[in-house]
Parts: sequence; structure tokens; C-alpha cells
Amino acid sequence: MAELFHLSFWVDDLERSKRFYAETLGCRIGRDSPSWCDLDFFGHQVTIHQARQPQGELAGAGPSRRTLDHFGVILSKQRWQALLRQLEARQARFRVRPRQEDVGQPTEHGKFVLVDPDGLGLEFKYYCALEQTLQRA
Repeated sequence: MAELFHLSFWVDDLERSKRFYAETLGCRIGRDSPSWCDLDFFGHQVTIHQARQPQGELAGAGPSRRTLDHFGVILSKQRWQALLRQLEARQARFRVRPRQEDVGQPTEHGKFVLVDPDGLGLEFKYYCALEQTLQRA
């Protein structure tokens, strides 16, 4: 079995978040209960849990902290472009508009960031030469 990434976090409205991840991003819903569910997030496991109180009411969870909260996935360029077309067709709102840099060069890459219903940033990237990107300079 391949090694997978797992992330678990609280959401204000479990049903709203399940709809966002399933309908907007196309994530498959896995195990599901009244208080949490697993999502297949591009081959990785994300578990969302119903918060007992709205996240904005938790200590230190103000807007300035929430803007840095994000996770993401690195896709192939083809999968990134296909997802971008899908999201644009669904009129998704981007926190960071899609952009590509160094197009045609070995360092070519692209990214965009969406926001889920609870303000969590979702970053989607591609690198044409991921191995070079992960090497030390």
C-alpha cells in the first residue's frame, strides 16, 4: 500500500462541509457518522468533525489566524488543469486566483487556493519537475 497523508479538522456545519467537498471538489465520502466523516481527498484521507461550537468562538480562532490555516495537494499538470476547468464551470470562489509561472521551463508550476465553508484554505499545485522542487539547493 502507498503511504498516504491524513488530516483531521473541525467544521461548523458537517452537512454543508460534506456537500462542499463532495459536490464542489468531487471528493468521495467514505465512512460517515452523525458527528464526522472521512473524505477521499485526491487519494488521501481527510476526516471532518462536527464542532461543538462555531470555530470563530474558539480562543485564538479569529480571522487573522484562520487565513493561514490551509492544506493542499500536488497534482499532475493535467489533473490540475482539469480540476481548474471543473471549478470554473461551478463558479468556485478563489482566495488565490489560478496562476502558472515559468511556463515551458523546467521550473514550471501552477497554483490556486479555494476556501471551504469554514474558512480553511485548500491549495492546489502542480510542478512539472517535482523532484527538482523537493531537492535542496
